[in-house]
Amino acid sequence: MRTALIFTLFWCASSQAQVPTGALPPPPTAMPSLLPDQLTDYAQASHWLCRPDKTDNPCRINLDAAILSDASMPLIEQALVPEAPPVDCFYVYPTVSGQAGYFSDLAVEQVHRDIAAGQVARFSTLCNVYTPVYRQLTLAGLSWSSRNGFSRDDRNWRDVRAAFQHYLAHDNHGRGIVFIGHSQGARMVTALIKEFVEAKPLQKQLVAAVLAGNGDDMFGAGGVMTVSPRGRTIGGTFDSVPMCRLPGQSGCIVAWSTYDLSYEGPRAFGNHDKAGHVAACVSPADIGSGAGNAIAYIHRSVRPALAVLTMDGQAPFVKIDQLMAVTCVIDSAGHVLRLSVREGSHAERLRAFLAPYSEGPVNMHMLDLALVQGNVLGVVASAAERWRKQ
Repeated sequence: MRTALIFTLFWCASSQAQVPTGALPPPPTAMPSLLPDQLTDYAQASHWLCRPDKTDNPCRINLDAAILSDASMPLIEQALVPEAPPVDCFYVYPTVSGQAGYFSDLAVEQVHRDIAAGQVARFSTLCNVYTPVYRQLTLAGLSWSSRNGFSRDDRNWRDVRAAFQHYLAHDNHGRGIVFIGHSQGARMVTALIKEFVEAKPLQKQLVAAVLAGNGDDMFGAGGVMTVSPRGRTIGGTFDSVPMCRLPGQSGCIVAWSTYDLSYEGPRAFGNHDKAGHVAACVSPADIGSGAGNAIAYIHRSVRPALAVLTMDGQAPFVKIDQLMAVTCVIDSAGHVLRLSVREGSHAERLRAFLAPYSEGPVNMHMLDLALVQGNVLGVVASAAERWRKQ
């Protein structure tokens, strides 16, 4: 299971290879080097990937989306970004660093811009997006540690924690907060909620938390997102911050890991824990029922989408609506979001796009947020409206 998780973080990390190759890269022959450890100063604009006042901001980009449809001419959806959104989004990106060290440095590379564009840029239509650059555990660090054990060094967490503290002290000003994280980022966000939000005054400012692709407890930040016992919305990971269970609910968590409906093998994500807690799955497509229509936005940086999905070659996103379904499915091993393609004129096209991600224990992990991004945007919009009225 640990090897499978390292594999998924490999193909998320590479800016050149966006399709799984079927082979885990060999671990380094020696422990990757540790750069000198020093405090990261988040008063420096260069240590933020996205901020509302940042001019070179990959979270404020062209959001045009070509709609996958049967129309003779490409249909383009446009999105407006307000000047002063009423709430904030604090986003922590997943593993993207292919650097050779155990932890990455603070340099912003194209892969950082791509992941921000694909996962969180569209949230700029709803909130002020804050995204710190942090010294994350790299592919090399993960590969080494899968064989030799993890270092006690937690500079990835210390960076995220320091960035959030700086944001609270200088930027928040009492606005509602939406937390967004994926994979390693979801683990960091889990730790933020546990330390700063749960049973604290800040819980009143929690609009929603979006935690995609939570897996093994590799970073000491809460591990698998769970609830206990079955049917409850709290317990397990959190004692007082609940999983969302009603449409329009605020102050709650949407958490899931995505798998192809037909996949029946071992899973790296969404497994029940050893203490008997049930893995959390809240479908962004239909909170309450666990099922629904998936509304996807696929960014052009996901290279297989360019050849298979893009209709005009110009719009930076492809929107997929009414063509896929998702539902939370629970079994003896875990609780995951299962995705299926609906029959129709685009079914084969979609299956060709999804095929590289549909096999193996990691499955749809790379696309956790993209496949339901339109749904998540709706969840956040409703939660923000509810929060503002409280």
